[in-house]
Amino acid sequence: MRSLNGIRSLRLFGLMAMLTVSIAGCPSNDPYCGDGECQLGDGESASTCPQDCEAVCGDGACTGAETHAACARDCPVACGDGSCDGAETYQNCPDDCPAPPVCGDGVCDPGESTANCAADCPPSAVCGNGVCEAGENASNCAPDCYVAYCGNGVCDFGESEYDCFADCNDHCSFNQVDCFADDYCWTSGTNCSGYLYSCGGSPWRCNSNSDWAYCCSNAFVTCPASYPYYCPATNLCYSAPPNCSTATCSLVTADCGP
Repeated sequence: MRSLNGIRSLRLFGLMAMLTVSIAGCPSNDPYCGDGECQLGDGESASTCPQDCEAVCGDGACTGAETHAACARDCPVACGDGSCDGAETYQNCPDDCPAPPVCGDGVCDPGESTANCAADCPPSAVCGNGVCEAGENASNCAPDCYVAYCGNGVCDFGESEYDCFADCNDHCSFNQVDCFADDYCWTSGTNCSGYLYSCGGSPWRCNSNSDWAYCCSNAFVTCPASYPYYCPATNLCYSAPPNCSTATCSLVTADCGP
């Protein structure tokens, strides 16, 4: 049979256990980080307890996405904070401030323009200004970028039949003669090394440089060297000056070529 004191001890132990369980099961009223409430009076802030406290400009803590530019009151200028603020420059804080643009590096950086750095920021190409600029080529701007060469089918400035017959010939037919020294097509047998004459408003050449040439009533006439004298009245050439009183011819030259 148990003693009275033993029964009392068991009852006391049971009451203490029940009291302990009751106290442990009651929620605490003391604030703590993570309870969903920002207890500023208990030292919580966006920096000490970001779970409960949002960053607020003016709370004295530079937290979250706050920067000197967005909230100078909480975020003083500090080299190394990743933001080039206040009096910071590349010279005194290269960690925060990018290097200034360098004119001549081939890159048109922010702050550079055609006015202050044409080397990096050239003006837009203008077709027709006589300069083959960046972005222009012979296909999209032939006036500026066209390159003359013999064989392109165009008689370019500086080319002639002498140095580029392929481009500058007179395109004469197969039975005609193309003389380099002029822009005409001549009948077969024409001597291109002789003189070029004008008679009746038209160009003329002799078949032989030793012939004599006349312009008679706007008609071009030649006589061979052995019979150099021409009489229009008879339409014949003579070895000696004939008695040709009706002559209306002017002797163009003593002979037809050098």
